[in-house]
Amino acid sequence: MGTKYLRYADLVERQIISNRTTLSRWIRNNGFPPGILLGPNTRAWPVDQVDTWLEARAAQREVA
Repeated sequence: MGTKYLRYADLVERQIISNRTTLSRWIRNNGFPPGILLGPNTRAWPVDQVDTWLEARAAQREVA
């Protein structure tokens, strides 16, 4: 079975992110997966990588 991907609109729909500026900052500073380029203006993120990042972030909040 192939890997499933989320595009920016999917991240917004799932309420993971609300704007591109925050997404860029999360990629640069917080370890959010950089995703892959599907085309010159299209980026997508593997669902498993996003889920792993969200779980790690939740675990960090519980520790703090």
